Amino acid sequence: MGKSKYMFFVILITLIFSNSCKTVPRERELIDVQGMIYDTENRPVVNYRIFIDSKYVAITDIGGRFTLSNVKVGVYNFWGSGDGYLNIEDEIKIIDKTQIIYLRIPAVESKFKEAYESLKNNQLDDARKCITDILKTDEMNNDALYFMSIIEYLSGNTELSRKYLERIKEKDDEYVQKLKKIIDF
Repeated sequence: MGKSKYMFFVILITLIFSNSCKTVPRERELIDVQGMIYDTENRPVVNYRIFIDSKYVAITDIGGRFTLSNVKVGVYNFWGSGDGYLNIEDEIKIIDKTQIIYLRIPAVESKFKEAYESLKNNQLDDARKCITDILKTDEMNNDALYFMSIIEYLSGNTELSRKYLERIKEKDDEYVQKLKKIIDF
């Protein structure tokens, strides 16, 4: 056998052998990926629900840790929610099983504090953005609606301020009943 035919044969055998050893291509392999979620004050976020491509996949433990089990390498739509925290929605890229996903989620309480500080400093646009973030998570949050009513009133938007108060009135819960007693006498 000539030298060139021998090299061709070795290369062919190498290619066949290397392809036959791969039982599952890397991009089709199911892997587990670890992650951690903390709030803006570095506290672990507990019981935060995680969805990938609209399917529930994990919940954080007491340490803010979670595992995405049996996922393929790729890009996914990521969505999360939890009581007392803002919802998040983003795209996430799963690279390999050594990857650790770190997320920082603002607590609703911290957004209210931030809005209050902005309001005290007459930074109405900053306060509005904080409260808008809360309303994206819970569009009928009484405190956020009331806060937004104040912001709009101070901005000179009395009609919009009134609309926020009407949204609170629509809920007709215990909070609203107390408010009605104060206003109506």
